[in-house]
Amino acid sequence: MGLWKITDKGLIKVSETKFKQEKLLEEHLEDWILSDSTILEDPLLIIGRQVLIPDTKDHLDLLALDPQGNSVIIELKRRKLKDAVDMQVMKYASYISRWKFSDFENIARNHCGKTGDPDFNFNSLYESFCEDAGFDQVPDINEDQRIIIVGSAVRDKLGSMALWLYEHGIDIKVIEVKAYKDSEEVFIEPSIVVPL
Repeated sequence: MGLWKITDKGLIKVSETKFKQEKLLEEHLEDWILSDSTILEDPLLIIGRQVLIPDTKDHLDLLALDPQGNSVIIELKRRKLKDAVDMQVMKYASYISRWKFSDFENIARNHCGKTGDPDFNFNSLYESFCEDAGFDQVPDINEDQRIIIVGSAVRDKLGSMALWLYEHGIDIKVIEVKAYKDSEEVFIEPSIVVPL
């Protein structure tokens, strides 16, 4: 659609740019989501970054919990999203679906820098998050899994696959992030592609 700047002389269209051109990496996307997860249009408690999936030896970009107790697998790509990313995140979701409370607690402890801290209370952290999100009761963790895929452009095949999964009851969201540049300022615009 585009982005416009309002000036005294009227609207000026802001030029679209590429992540690569601005030297923006997946790490930057991670930082932005960590600083404010509502960029993904969801209240999320990020509990892990570059989380090792022991069964695959792969690293999941971000792991979060939502106020309903779902684990949320967040996979980021600064380039165009390719077909293989859908299988990658489904593999991660299948492994994480078997995790227990203690697995999430350990990930959160490491992420929060509380390794070895006997006073770290993951349960309190999650309860506070749920209360802040407006939920009175704290649900059980990891009863279900959600998938969020974020990238700079979505290919038709991935969008089609994600939409099919969504229509068949898999909680998947695909977010396209565009970058714009005005002088030295860079802006990003996330937009949800799936669900439509």
